[in-house]
Amino acid sequence: MSLSNIASFSARKPFIVIALWVVAIAISGALSSVYLESALGGGGQGSTKDLEFKLAKMLQDEKMSELTPTDDSSEASNQDSGSDNLLVVTSDKFQFPSEEYFKELNNFFIKIQSEIDNAGVDQKVGTLEDYQIIPSEDGSTIMIQAPFVSRGLVSPLIHITEEFSGKDFNFYFIGTATIEHTFAELAERDLVTGETIGISVALIILALVFGSVTSAFIPVIMAIVAIFVSIGMVSVVGQIVDLNDFVTNIMTMMGLAVGIDYCLFILSRYREERDSGVDKVQAIANTGSTAGRAVMFSGFTVVFAILGVFIIPEKTFHAFGVGTVLVVFVAVLAGITLLPAIIGLLGDKVNSFEVPKILTLSLYFIGFFIVVFTVGLGPVLLIVSGIVLLLLIIISIIKKKPSSGVTNPDSGTNQGGFWNTITLQVMKRPYVSMIIASGILIFLSYFYFDLEEGTSGISVLPDEEPVKIGFELLNEKFGFGQDAPTLIAVDADTSSEKISQS
Repeated sequence: MSLSNIASFSARKPFIVIALWVVAIAISGALSSVYLESALGGGGQGSTKDLEFKLAKMLQDEKMSELTPTDDSSEASNQDSGSDNLLVVTSDKFQFPSEEYFKELNNFFIKIQSEIDNAGVDQKVGTLEDYQIIPSEDGSTIMIQAPFVSRGLVSPLIHITEEFSGKDFNFYFIGTATIEHTFAELAERDLVTGETIGISVALIILALVFGSVTSAFIPVIMAIVAIFVSIGMVSVVGQIVDLNDFVTNIMTMMGLAVGIDYCLFILSRYREERDSGVDKVQAIANTGSTAGRAVMFSGFTVVFAILGVFIIPEKTFHAFGVGTVLVVFVAVLAGITLLPAIIGLLGDKVNSFEVPKILTLSLYFIGFFIVVFTVGLGPVLLIVSGIVLLLLIIISIIKKKPSSGVTNPDSGTNQGGFWNTITLQVMKRPYVSMIIASGILIFLSYFYFDLEEGTSGISVLPDEEPVKIGFELLNEKFGFGQDAPTLIAVDADTSSEKISQS
């Protein structure tokens, strides 16, 4: 079946196509609620092959598991030795060992056990006497192994450290689980902030480009559908492939980018067809065979290009690749099926509620500056865009503007439009245009030389993050590497003469 036929069918049977997508969204929601957490908990970081340090750790775990602990204390000791989680406690007022220090530590361990019990985890923290306490030279800071800090308990246990931190003592958890939790929390918070700002600005720009409120909402809806369905697919794929929490970040960014872009392309083409006097269904079919075909090839090009990241032997790149491929695939599928169905359902009502440019920009900038100087940049900007578009709808209704026939003043059919003028000038002076464009790109590429390359570590976290403060404190009081002694594992006959000589 050709893309023209698919678009034509979607336009003629919009309720069937939309219903199928609603079912897909419902299934994706169900899958996400059940499987997403486990799908993104497979690690998804590090090399695709086991490096030497991991082989040594696996060998240690294998050999230690063969030993049967004689009592609970030996079990706790083995658990401590294999854990990289640390509890760092410091005080400017008291020194270890003092009565105040022991009292605060005992209260802390009691609270930790209570929180673990409330979480329904069968794990005994033990008492302070079960742990080896390592004080700093000045006695102000201590370091304790904290094997009870597991991935599922990081969030509530970190809140306990915040609760116990005050003017006399400060508590910090440091380890792989804590650092990963901090990165994931920051990424989720920044994602919500960044994407809501992006959607807010995109809505206004789309309204200005299309000249109507309805047309501005359609690309955003398409992007959200693509993201939602692809996250449901990731919930299944993540049961087979190692993925991490950052996959949803890359999917959201890519989903908004390609979802809005593809919809903008197709919707603009449909409006051109209608402006030329073509029947609605035929205009949708023509759009499918032209803009729809371009979107499909564009999407497949992105997918094949992203497949290149799988050459890199790094799980993080593979996870990003999986998320990008899925969201682009769904965005293309929605563009050639769901979008024609929506257009077929609305018809020329996609042009409803006219957008006066000067009024729109004025309202948005007023709201923008009010938000910036009161609560700061953030998700509130999305509310500002919603209020602006709502006001435009009310104004359009009051003025009793027709619900169809609104054309884009900057479309290709308007020979006096801004972009048409730019295009004509570029074609008249190709060499001058190329030199100007190249100059701008060269200027922008200058900032590449200020790029600090490397892997993201704890140093890139904000200075106010507790895990970073604790790490720097550990480094200052104990010296770098004291929390992670080197392990040398030798798999050989320990009774042989060569081993004894080594």
